[in-house]
Amino acid sequence: MVIPWITLAVLYIGIYGRVLRAGIVEANQEDYIRTARSKGLSETRILLRHALRTSLIAFVNSIRS
Repeated sequence: MVIPWITLAVLYIGIYGRVLRAGIVEANQEDYIRTARSKGLSETRILLRHALRTSLIAFVNSIRS
């Protein structure tokens, strides 16, 4: 049961990776990201707290459809 599951998962990894990356790139251009950078937050915190949270909305919607 594990091998067929892995085979099916590998097929969609590229698509999901593209959707997530596009969302993060889009979120990095928003004003609240610039504000977080100007406050002096670390890039890791900005990525995890702000950009990833916003981009996961599109990612989850792409999985459901």
